[in-house]
Amino acid sequence: MSQRKQNMVLTFHMSCAPTNFALLSAMLLLLTANAEIPRELVVWTQGYGDNLAASLRDAFHRDEVPKSGCSSATISIPPVTANKRMLRPVADTLRLKRFSLPGHPIHAAAEFHYDSWNSWLHEQGENASWSEVGCLFRLEMFRSGYNVSEGDTWEINEAPHTIRTNGTFRKEFLSVVSGLAWGCASDEKSNPDPSKACTEKGLPPDACLLSKGTLYLAGFGQKTDDVKEFKNNLKHFLMDEYFFRRIGAFVKWFADETYVDPSAVCAENVSVLDQLQLVSSYSNHLIRLARAGGTLHCPAALHYLSTAFVPLMNNVYGCDGRGYGDTNVTLAAWANLTRLQYLASLSTALNDTVSHPTQITAFGFGTYLHEHAVVTSVSASLASSVVLPGPCEHRDTVTDRCRCLIPNAVPAWQWIDAFGHWDN
Repeated sequence: MSQRKQNMVLTFHMSCAPTNFALLSAMLLLLTANAEIPRELVVWTQGYGDNLAASLRDAFHRDEVPKSGCSSATISIPPVTANKRMLRPVADTLRLKRFSLPGHPIHAAAEFHYDSWNSWLHEQGENASWSEVGCLFRLEMFRSGYNVSEGDTWEINEAPHTIRTNGTFRKEFLSVVSGLAWGCASDEKSNPDPSKACTEKGLPPDACLLSKGTLYLAGFGQKTDDVKEFKNNLKHFLMDEYFFRRIGAFVKWFADETYVDPSAVCAENVSVLDQLQLVSSYSNHLIRLARAGGTLHCPAALHYLSTAFVPLMNNVYGCDGRGYGDTNVTLAAWANLTRLQYLASLSTALNDTVSHPTQITAFGFGTYLHEHAVVTSVSASLASSVVLPGPCEHRDTVTDRCRCLIPNAVPAWQWIDAFGHWDN
């Protein structure tokens, strides 16, 4: 790995509780490993505050993040709670950016709330379109202080499950992301200088620049016993050549919410190698099935997902009953599960240098319990696993030190069996 020049994308999806900035700061230890690899940090937050950007700035300033390592960070900003079609005011965005340091820019990503905009669109009748929505949203970004020309962008949180199951909806959704990516230049795509054309219309050039965003696709639980129907839907999804040949022009990162459940992994009678396989088979089930289908069944999906796919895994501690599984476990079990999840994403990159050139680490983030202890335990476990070479790094060096144990856990073997091959 140290000989391979690849990008490392770290995605943190802050959720479940008010944003835990201390926990995020601790996770920045990931960025200290192997400074030769360029890194990109992407953070989704359920709340917003200066402390997040300040933690990043302080880490950059103290050289915890090597100058040859993480080159940029992108932090999403949620919309106004009372009206999710409105972005937070310019002061919030500019306040975040003041924490940037030379060589370490901090970008902002505007969260697009699909349900709110979809409701507005239907209220407008037949004369409205997603191109119009995209233009309105990009104008709102401009008014709120976002600067696409300097690297700011947009993201969609919890894109509907329907993307997996309905081809007609997928075509409509392409209009959504196309509108967001092109903004007010939707009718100027063939123009070599769409921003100039928009200026002539009295529109800000920044609202007309092409901007690729991030898509967070709503997840499917790991403890689901029968995954046959789900797999069949995914096969039809992956075979949608029209969708996958086009989405890459608009969406840079395709993040699949795969919140690993401790009660589906940390069983006492399961070896650490099998626990790693349980984590990897679930968190990477989409890309595994695409690889199983290959160029025979899903060439466009394989081509796109090989560079855009992000498994969004689970670091939401003490948050049962909210879609994250049984997370009220011991800190020791949680730290080891976090390590196993990180290793699952790392092994995916190492095992396929051709079709997966980017090492991508993505976590949902939040905690209700033992904030300081979680920071210490999780950061220490990650630090021990990211140093190359080191414990838990390869299958021949993984030990019980990496094993997670909780009572009454039942391993979810179905993800291993079902998604490693194309046939039902």
